[in-house]
Amino acid sequence: MSLKLNKRVEKIRPYIPGKPEEVLRRELGIDRIIKLASNENPLGTSPKAIEALKKEITKSYFYPDDTYYSLKNKLSKHYNVPADWIILGSGSVELIKMAANLVLDEGKYAIVSKNSFLMYKKVVQEFAGDEYIIWVDTTEDYEYDLKGYEKALNSDKNISILFIANPNNPTGSYIPAKKLYNFIKNTPEEVLIILDEAYVEYADAEDYESGLQWIKEFPNLFLIRTLSKAYGLAGLRVGVGFAQKELIDILMKVRLPFNVSRLAAVAAEAAIDDKDFLELSFKTNKKGKEFLYRELTNIGFKVFPSQTNFLMFIPSVNPKILIKKLEKEGIILRPLDPFEIPEAIRITIGTMEQNKILIETLKKILKEF
Repeated sequence: MSLKLNKRVEKIRPYIPGKPEEVLRRELGIDRIIKLASNENPLGTSPKAIEALKKEITKSYFYPDDTYYSLKNKLSKHYNVPADWIILGSGSVELIKMAANLVLDEGKYAIVSKNSFLMYKKVVQEFAGDEYIIWVDTTEDYEYDLKGYEKALNSDKNISILFIANPNNPTGSYIPAKKLYNFIKNTPEEVLIILDEAYVEYADAEDYESGLQWIKEFPNLFLIRTLSKAYGLAGLRVGVGFAQKELIDILMKVRLPFNVSRLAAVAAEAAIDDKDFLELSFKTNKKGKEFLYRELTNIGFKVFPSQTNFLMFIPSVNPKILIKKLEKEGIILRPLDPFEIPEAIRITIGTMEQNKILIETLKKILKEF
Protein backbone atom coordinates (compact mmCIF):
# COMPACT_ATOMS: atom_id res chain seq x y z
CA MET A 1 0.00 0.00 0.00
CA SER A 2 1.35 3.42 -0.96
CA LEU A 3 -0.43 5.44 1.76
CA LYS A 4 1.83 7.57 3.93
CA LEU A 5 0.82 6.04 7.24
CA ASN A 6 1.39 7.69 10.58
CA LYS A 7 4.54 6.00 11.94
CA ARG A 8 2.71 5.26 15.20
CA VAL A 9 -0.05 3.35 13.42
CA GLU A 10 2.45 1.10 11.67
CA LYS A 11 3.39 -0.47 15.02
CA ILE A 12 -0.14 -1.04 16.30
CA ARG A 13 -1.52 -4.56 16.26
CA PRO A 14 -5.32 -4.90 16.07
CA TYR A 15 -7.06 -5.90 19.29
CA ILE A 16 -7.76 -9.64 19.31
CA PRO A 17 -10.84 -10.51 21.40
CA GLY A 18 -11.82 -13.93 22.68
CA LYS A 19 -12.86 -16.24 19.86
CA PRO A 20 -16.56 -15.73 19.01
CA GLU A 21 -18.97 -18.68 18.94
CA GLU A 22 -19.71 -18.02 15.27
CA VAL A 23 -16.06 -18.48 14.30
CA LEU A 24 -15.71 -21.83 16.07
CA ARG A 25 -19.01 -22.98 14.59
CA ARG A 26 -17.75 -22.16 11.08
CA GLU A 27 -14.39 -23.80 11.73
CA LEU A 28 -15.57 -27.08 13.23
CA GLY A 29 -19.31 -27.27 12.57
CA ILE A 30 -20.05 -27.77 16.28
CA ASP A 31 -23.61 -27.21 17.49
CA ARG A 32 -23.11 -26.96 21.25
CA ILE A 33 -20.61 -24.25 22.11
CA ILE A 34 -19.75 -22.96 25.57
CA LYS A 35 -17.94 -19.64 25.30
CA LEU A 36 -15.95 -18.82 28.43
CA ALA A 37 -13.48 -16.43 26.84
CA SER A 38 -14.82 -12.87 26.98
CA ASN A 39 -16.10 -12.35 30.55
CA GLU A 40 -19.70 -11.97 29.41
CA ASN A 41 -22.55 -12.56 31.85
CA PRO A 42 -23.59 -16.24 31.52
CA LEU A 43 -27.12 -15.33 32.70
CA GLY A 44 -27.60 -13.16 29.63
CA THR A 45 -29.26 -9.75 29.72
CA SER A 46 -31.46 -8.25 32.41
CA PRO A 47 -35.14 -9.10 31.68
CA LYS A 48 -36.04 -5.46 32.35
CA ALA A 49 -33.50 -4.34 29.77
CA ILE A 50 -34.94 -6.77 27.21
CA GLU A 51 -38.45 -5.40 27.76
CA ALA A 52 -37.17 -1.86 27.38
CA LEU A 53 -35.45 -2.80 24.11
CA LYS A 54 -38.65 -4.32 22.74
CA LYS A 55 -40.54 -1.10 23.40
CA GLU A 56 -37.84 1.14 21.97
CA ILE A 57 -36.98 -0.83 18.82
CA THR A 58 -39.59 0.96 16.70
CA LYS A 59 -37.82 4.26 17.39
CA SER A 60 -34.49 3.07 16.00
CA TYR A 61 -34.70 5.55 13.14
CA PHE A 62 -34.36 8.43 15.64
CA TYR A 63 -30.98 9.63 16.88
CA PRO A 64 -30.59 9.38 20.66
CA ASP A 65 -30.80 12.49 22.83
CA ASP A 66 -27.15 13.49 22.62
CA THR A 67 -27.22 14.93 26.15
CA TYR A 68 -28.34 11.51 27.47
CA TYR A 69 -30.28 13.47 30.06
CA SER A 70 -32.44 10.60 31.28
CA LEU A 71 -29.64 8.03 31.56
CA LYS A 72 -27.22 10.43 33.21
CA ASN A 73 -29.79 11.39 35.82
CA LYS A 74 -30.53 7.73 36.48
CA LEU A 75 -26.80 7.09 36.95
CA SER A 76 -26.50 10.21 39.11
CA LYS A 77 -29.10 8.93 41.57
CA HIS A 78 -27.76 5.36 41.47
CA TYR A 79 -24.15 6.32 42.22
CA ASN A 80 -24.81 9.54 44.17
CA VAL A 81 -22.67 11.56 41.75
CA PRO A 82 -23.73 14.84 40.06
CA ALA A 83 -25.04 14.24 36.54
CA ASP A 84 -22.53 16.69 35.07
CA TRP A 85 -19.72 14.59 36.57
CA ILE A 86 -20.67 11.72 34.24
CA ILE A 87 -19.72 10.96 30.64
CA LEU A 88 -20.86 8.01 28.52
CA GLY A 89 -18.93 5.93 26.04
CA SER A 90 -19.46 3.13 23.59
CA GLY A 91 -18.11 0.70 26.15
CA SER A 92 -15.34 1.56 28.58
CA VAL A 93 -12.79 1.26 25.76
CA GLU A 94 -14.06 4.46 24.13
CA LEU A 95 -13.67 6.29 27.44
CA ILE A 96 -10.08 5.06 27.72
CA LYS A 97 -9.40 6.37 24.23
CA MET A 98 -11.01 9.75 25.01
CA ALA A 99 -8.82 10.16 28.07
CA ALA A 100 -5.65 9.28 26.18
CA ASN A 101 -6.59 11.76 23.46
CA LEU A 102 -6.67 14.59 26.01
CA VAL A 103 -3.09 14.38 27.25
CA LEU A 104 -0.94 12.13 25.07
CA ASP A 105 1.35 13.29 22.30
CA GLU A 106 4.91 12.62 21.19
CA GLY A 107 7.18 13.47 24.10
CA LYS A 108 4.55 12.68 26.74
CA TYR A 109 4.78 9.38 28.58
CA ALA A 110 2.25 6.92 29.98
CA ILE A 111 2.73 4.41 32.81
CA VAL A 112 1.23 1.03 32.03
CA SER A 113 1.39 -2.21 34.00
CA LYS A 114 2.41 -5.36 32.19
CA ASN A 115 -0.17 -8.16 32.20
CA SER A 116 -3.10 -5.76 32.20
CA PHE A 117 -5.88 -4.68 29.84
CA LEU A 118 -4.57 -4.47 26.26
CA MET A 119 -6.33 -1.21 25.38
CA TYR A 120 -4.00 0.83 27.57
CA LYS A 121 -1.04 -0.03 25.37
CA LYS A 122 -3.05 0.46 22.20
CA VAL A 123 -4.19 4.01 22.97
CA VAL A 124 -0.68 5.10 23.95
CA GLN A 125 0.63 3.68 20.68
CA GLU A 126 -2.04 5.59 18.79
CA PHE A 127 -1.60 9.01 20.37
CA ALA A 128 2.09 9.04 21.35
CA GLY A 129 3.94 5.94 20.20
CA ASP A 130 5.48 2.75 21.57
CA GLU A 131 8.55 4.56 22.84
CA TYR A 132 6.45 6.65 25.22
CA ILE A 133 5.19 3.71 27.29
CA ILE A 134 6.86 3.17 30.66
CA TRP A 135 6.21 -0.48 31.45
CA VAL A 136 5.97 -1.60 35.08
CA ASP A 137 6.36 -5.30 35.80
CA THR A 138 3.77 -7.08 37.89
CA THR A 139 4.78 -8.99 41.03
CA GLU A 140 5.52 -12.72 41.09
CA ASP A 141 1.78 -13.29 41.62
CA TYR A 142 0.87 -11.00 38.67
CA GLU A 143 -0.34 -8.18 40.93
CA TYR A 144 0.08 -4.45 40.30
CA ASP A 145 3.37 -3.07 41.60
CA LEU A 146 2.55 0.44 42.84
CA LYS A 147 6.13 0.94 44.04
CA GLY A 148 7.14 0.45 40.42
CA TYR A 149 4.60 3.11 39.45
CA GLU A 150 6.03 5.47 42.07
CA LYS A 151 9.53 4.91 40.73
CA ALA A 152 8.31 5.76 37.22
CA LEU A 153 6.58 8.91 38.48
CA ASN A 154 9.83 10.03 40.12
CA SER A 155 11.82 9.61 36.92
CA ASP A 156 12.80 12.52 34.70
CA LYS A 157 10.17 11.57 32.07
CA ASN A 158 7.34 13.92 31.13
CA ILE A 159 4.51 11.69 32.37
CA SER A 160 0.98 12.73 31.45
CA ILE A 161 -1.16 9.67 32.21
CA LEU A 162 -1.19 6.36 34.06
CA PHE A 163 -3.54 3.39 33.90
CA ILE A 164 -4.73 1.16 36.74
CA ALA A 165 -7.29 -1.65 36.48
CA ASN A 166 -8.79 -2.55 39.84
CA PRO A 167 -9.67 -5.43 39.78
CA ASN A 168 -7.26 -6.30 36.99
CA ASN A 169 -7.92 -8.08 33.71
CA PRO A 170 -6.69 -10.78 32.98
CA THR A 171 -5.21 -11.71 36.36
CA GLY A 172 -8.20 -11.11 38.66
CA SER A 173 -5.97 -9.43 41.26
CA TYR A 174 -6.85 -6.22 43.10
CA ILE A 175 -5.22 -3.37 45.01
CA PRO A 176 -6.38 -2.87 48.62
CA ALA A 177 -8.20 0.42 49.16
CA LYS A 178 -5.78 2.07 51.59
CA LYS A 179 -2.77 1.26 49.43
CA LEU A 180 -4.43 2.59 46.27
CA TYR A 181 -5.76 5.73 47.95
CA ASN A 182 -2.32 6.64 49.27
CA PHE A 183 -0.81 6.13 45.83
CA ILE A 184 -3.40 8.39 44.18
CA LYS A 185 -2.94 11.00 46.90
CA ASN A 186 0.80 11.15 46.18
CA THR A 187 0.44 11.29 42.39
CA PRO A 188 1.13 14.76 40.92
CA GLU A 189 -2.04 16.62 39.92
CA GLU A 190 -0.77 17.15 36.37
CA VAL A 191 -0.84 13.37 35.76
CA LEU A 192 -4.21 12.00 34.61
CA ILE A 193 -5.12 8.85 36.56
CA ILE A 194 -7.30 6.31 34.77
CA LEU A 195 -8.91 3.99 37.32
CA ASP A 196 -10.66 1.19 35.44
CA GLU A 197 -13.31 -0.60 37.53
CA ALA A 198 -14.87 -2.79 34.84
CA TYR A 199 -15.31 -5.67 37.32
CA VAL A 200 -16.19 -3.74 40.45
CA GLU A 201 -19.61 -5.41 40.83
CA TYR A 202 -17.92 -8.77 41.43
CA ALA A 203 -15.34 -7.61 43.98
CA ASP A 204 -16.03 -8.59 47.59
CA ALA A 205 -12.66 -8.59 49.38
CA GLU A 206 -12.86 -6.92 52.77
CA ASP A 207 -10.11 -4.43 51.93
CA TYR A 208 -11.35 -3.68 48.41
CA GLU A 209 -13.08 -0.35 47.86
CA SER A 210 -14.29 1.48 44.79
CA GLY A 211 -12.56 4.76 44.10
CA LEU A 212 -15.85 6.45 43.21
CA GLN A 213 -15.94 8.63 46.32
CA TRP A 214 -12.34 9.73 45.70
CA ILE A 215 -13.17 11.76 42.60
CA LYS A 216 -14.43 14.56 44.89
CA GLU A 217 -10.92 14.87 46.29
CA PHE A 218 -8.79 14.36 43.18
CA PRO A 219 -9.43 16.52 40.08
CA ASN A 220 -7.06 14.39 37.99
CA LEU A 221 -8.91 11.11 38.64
CA PHE A 222 -11.02 9.62 35.86
CA LEU A 223 -12.90 6.53 37.02
CA ILE A 224 -14.33 4.18 34.41
CA ARG A 225 -17.01 1.50 34.64
CA THR A 226 -18.94 -0.62 32.18
CA LEU A 227 -22.37 -2.20 31.84
CA SER A 228 -20.93 -4.99 29.69
CA LYS A 229 -20.12 -7.42 32.50
CA ALA A 230 -22.42 -7.76 35.51
CA TYR A 231 -25.26 -5.89 33.79
CA GLY A 232 -25.14 -8.15 30.71
CA LEU A 233 -25.00 -5.44 28.02
CA ALA A 234 -21.73 -6.37 26.29
CA GLY A 235 -23.37 -6.40 22.86
CA LEU A 236 -24.85 -2.92 23.31
CA ARG A 237 -21.67 -1.13 24.46
CA VAL A 238 -22.24 1.24 27.37
CA GLY A 239 -19.35 2.63 29.39
CA VAL A 240 -19.67 5.18 32.19
CA GLY A 241 -16.97 7.63 33.23
CA PHE A 242 -16.87 9.70 36.44
CA ALA A 243 -14.76 12.76 37.16
CA GLN A 244 -15.08 16.33 38.40
CA LYS A 245 -17.06 18.60 36.09
CA GLU A 246 -14.02 20.46 34.76
CA LEU A 247 -12.44 17.23 33.51
CA ILE A 248 -15.75 15.94 32.12
CA ASP A 249 -16.19 19.19 30.16
CA ILE A 250 -12.77 18.72 28.56
CA LEU A 251 -13.52 15.07 27.75
CA MET A 252 -16.71 16.19 26.01
CA LYS A 253 -14.54 18.01 23.47
CA VAL A 254 -13.22 14.71 22.10
CA ARG A 255 -16.42 12.69 22.46
CA LEU A 256 -18.09 11.69 19.21
CA PRO A 257 -21.75 12.77 18.90
CA PHE A 258 -24.41 10.10 19.52
CA ASN A 259 -21.66 7.72 20.71
CA VAL A 260 -24.12 5.55 22.68
CA SER A 261 -26.98 4.22 20.60
CA ARG A 262 -30.60 4.95 21.44
CA LEU A 263 -31.28 1.29 22.22
CA ALA A 264 -28.17 0.96 24.38
CA ALA A 265 -29.13 4.01 26.45
CA VAL A 266 -32.65 2.72 27.07
CA ALA A 267 -31.41 -0.76 27.97
CA ALA A 268 -28.84 0.74 30.35
CA GLU A 269 -31.52 2.64 32.26
CA ALA A 270 -33.58 -0.51 32.70
CA ALA A 271 -30.59 -2.66 33.63
CA ILE A 272 -29.55 -0.24 36.39
CA ASP A 273 -33.02 -0.60 37.91
CA ASP A 274 -32.88 -4.41 37.85
CA LYS A 275 -31.33 -5.01 41.25
CA ASP A 276 -32.55 -8.63 41.35
CA PHE A 277 -30.65 -9.48 38.17
CA LEU A 278 -27.47 -7.85 39.47
CA GLU A 279 -27.71 -9.72 42.78
CA LEU A 280 -28.32 -13.03 41.00
CA SER A 281 -25.34 -12.36 38.71
CA PHE A 282 -23.09 -11.77 41.72
CA LYS A 283 -24.29 -14.88 43.60
CA THR A 284 -24.05 -17.11 40.53
CA ASN A 285 -20.54 -15.87 39.88
CA LYS A 286 -19.40 -16.33 43.48
CA LYS A 287 -20.67 -19.90 43.64
CA GLY A 288 -19.24 -20.78 40.25
CA LYS A 289 -15.88 -19.20 41.05
CA GLU A 290 -15.54 -21.20 44.27
CA PHE A 291 -16.41 -24.40 42.40
CA LEU A 292 -13.96 -23.80 39.55
CA TYR A 293 -11.15 -22.67 41.84
CA ARG A 294 -11.47 -25.86 43.86
CA GLU A 295 -11.85 -28.21 40.88
CA LEU A 296 -9.07 -26.65 38.79
CA THR A 297 -6.73 -26.81 41.78
CA ASN A 298 -7.65 -30.45 42.40
CA ILE A 299 -6.69 -31.47 38.87
CA GLY A 300 -3.26 -29.95 39.31
CA PHE A 301 -3.53 -26.44 37.87
CA LYS A 302 -2.17 -23.33 39.56
CA VAL A 303 -5.18 -21.05 40.02
CA PHE A 304 -4.95 -17.40 41.06
CA PRO A 305 -7.47 -15.76 43.43
CA SER A 306 -9.88 -13.45 41.64
CA GLN A 307 -12.13 -10.50 42.44
CA THR A 308 -13.79 -10.71 39.03
CA ASN A 309 -16.01 -12.98 36.94
CA PHE A 310 -13.06 -14.96 35.61
CA LEU A 311 -10.10 -17.02 36.82
CA MET A 312 -6.55 -17.11 35.53
CA PHE A 313 -4.77 -20.44 35.82
CA ILE A 314 -1.55 -22.09 34.72
CA PRO A 315 -2.28 -25.62 33.49
CA SER A 316 -0.04 -28.62 34.07
CA VAL A 317 0.11 -29.19 30.32
CA ASN A 318 0.85 -27.05 27.24
CA PRO A 319 -1.80 -24.28 27.31
CA LYS A 320 -1.98 -23.89 23.52
CA ILE A 321 -2.62 -27.59 23.00
CA LEU A 322 -5.14 -27.64 25.83
CA ILE A 323 -7.09 -24.72 24.34
CA LYS A 324 -7.20 -26.36 20.91
CA LYS A 325 -8.43 -29.64 22.39
CA LEU A 326 -11.14 -27.81 24.35
CA GLU A 327 -12.27 -26.00 21.20
CA LYS A 328 -12.75 -29.35 19.47
CA GLU A 329 -15.11 -30.15 22.35
CA GLY A 330 -16.97 -26.86 21.79
CA ILE A 331 -15.47 -24.95 24.75
CA ILE A 332 -13.74 -21.60 24.18
CA LEU A 333 -11.23 -20.24 26.72
CA ARG A 334 -8.91 -17.23 26.43
CA PRO A 335 -5.19 -17.72 25.71
CA LEU A 336 -3.09 -15.05 27.41
CA ASP A 337 -0.26 -14.65 24.91
CA PRO A 338 -1.46 -11.11 24.01
CA PHE A 339 -1.17 -10.20 27.70
CA GLU A 340 2.40 -11.56 27.80
CA ILE A 341 1.40 -14.48 30.05
CA PRO A 342 1.70 -17.31 27.49
CA GLU A 343 1.86 -19.94 30.23
CA ALA A 344 -1.62 -19.07 31.49
CA ILE A 345 -5.28 -19.31 30.43
CA ARG A 346 -8.24 -17.14 31.44
CA ILE A 347 -11.65 -18.66 31.97
CA THR A 348 -14.92 -16.79 32.40
CA ILE A 349 -17.11 -18.11 35.21
CA GLY A 350 -20.14 -19.71 33.51
CA THR A 351 -23.38 -21.16 34.79
CA MET A 352 -22.94 -24.12 37.10
CA GLU A 353 -23.92 -26.44 34.25
CA GLN A 354 -21.27 -24.91 31.99
CA ASN A 355 -18.66 -25.05 34.74
CA LYS A 356 -19.31 -28.75 35.37
CA ILE A 357 -19.12 -29.57 31.67
CA LEU A 358 -15.79 -27.76 31.47
CA ILE A 359 -14.31 -29.69 34.41
CA GLU A 360 -15.48 -33.06 33.08
CA THR A 361 -14.10 -32.22 29.64
CA LEU A 362 -10.77 -31.14 31.13
CA LYS A 363 -10.49 -34.40 33.04
CA LYS A 364 -11.13 -36.36 29.86
CA ILE A 365 -8.57 -34.35 27.87
CA LEU A 366 -5.90 -34.63 30.57
CA LYS A 367 -6.07 -38.42 30.33
CA GLU A 368 -4.96 -38.07 26.70
CA PHE A 369 -1.81 -36.30 27.85
